[in-house]
Amino acid sequence: MHWLSSDPSAVEAYVQYLSSGPSLALCLQRENAVKRLLDVLGPEDPAQARAQDQFLWRADYSSDQLHSGIYGSRSYQRAVQDVKRLFPQGLCCTETNTMRQEQIPSVHSDHLACLAREQSHTLAAANKPSLSHLMASGLTGAGLLVRSALCQTTCLLLPTSVLGPAPIHLDLLEQLLRTGCHLVAGRMTVLDETQRCHIAETLVLPSERDGKICSLPEGPCLIVVLQKDNAVTCFDSMLESIYRERSNLAKVGKMLIYPSTEKKALQLLCYLFDVLSPDSHHAIVPQQSE
Repeated sequence: MHWLSSDPSAVEAYVQYLSSGPSLALCLQRENAVKRLLDVLGPEDPAQARAQDQFLWRADYSSDQLHSGIYGSRSYQRAVQDVKRLFPQGLCCTETNTMRQEQIPSVHSDHLACLAREQSHTLAAANKPSLSHLMASGLTGAGLLVRSALCQTTCLLLPTSVLGPAPIHLDLLEQLLRTGCHLVAGRMTVLDETQRCHIAETLVLPSERDGKICSLPEGPCLIVVLQKDNAVTCFDSMLESIYRERSNLAKVGKMLIYPSTEKKALQLLCYLFDVLSPDSHHAIVPQQSE
């Protein structure tokens, strides 16, 4: 943001604001993506944005220039720099001529998936001094993440077959958040064959093991971690209640991949993630040696 360049104290305050809690980083792709995003964001000064159009994103999600709810790359050159800084492993899409020219790689394997961590780590109650809101945006569900002995953490995979051009999978995620689920981690990734097979083996029931375990679909996969009372044991019931109100989401729901037991959820979480949101009720920690 250019207004910070001549004020070191403002830079320090803005960095502190950005690092005060979880943030969602997105890389968007379309023709003239940089200009189109800036068109919907509006001016960096929220007051100017509100004077220009109350429906601009910065007019709605920002209180002032320092406490801006949304950052967007203000030029093509800055967008390239931001992508390389925020997504150093690359992007989850087919490599384009532009990506080759700008030396931005495509992801072919998930850099966080780790079998050693799955075997050496577990979930434990997070040591937090107080409750707080998860994220400022509405993506985390409503209200506070309340401590509860019934709270469970589960991992949800949306494979490429779900991530179609029509964003109906986002409707399903929104409905899950409306049921009281809280988003405590997530990323878009591409799993290689070994990683897909391992996840399939983790999730399959013992009675289904016949040496012909099907791997997960190839391509980009959205992985999210949700938290709620009985999030693992009652996940099927949550989906059914959503389908009763939104029958069009049932087709998407049947393509979701998620654990059926707490043990499988634990294995999947420790395999795919090394850390959860600071406001998460659970934390991924090393197992205590006996």
